[in-house]
Amino acid sequence: MLAAGLLLGQDHDGGFNIRFEPMAILQPGAPIPFKITVQDPRYKPLPDAKVTLQIETEDHQKVQVYKAVQTDPGTYIAQPVFSETGVWIVYVHVQRNVEFGERTIRFTVSQPPS
Repeated sequence: MLAAGLLLGQDHDGGFNIRFEPMAILQPGAPIPFKITVQDPRYKPLPDAKVTLQIETEDHQKVQVYKAVQTDPGTYIAQPVFSETGVWIVYVHVQRNVEFGERTIRFTVSQPPS
């Protein structure tokens, strides 16, 4: 009985559709706005979720987490700062009530052309 109670309190995959992309050229040392769009399983905007964007280097030595702010229902903005050039893993986590979703994409950060 206790195990069943623990299972009921566990978070579970919400089947969210998560898309995200940088809204500026990726470069080190500057805040880069990322637009994050979240939809429920019926492809309706998912408002009022807790959304975070995490960046980390491929060697997992540098990790930073940024809270995303809702700008419209289902649309969120986070502004990470990449500390150096190279390949970065960008991970978005979405939580609403006991449901969650996540997505990971690799991005390359380069020096901007002079």
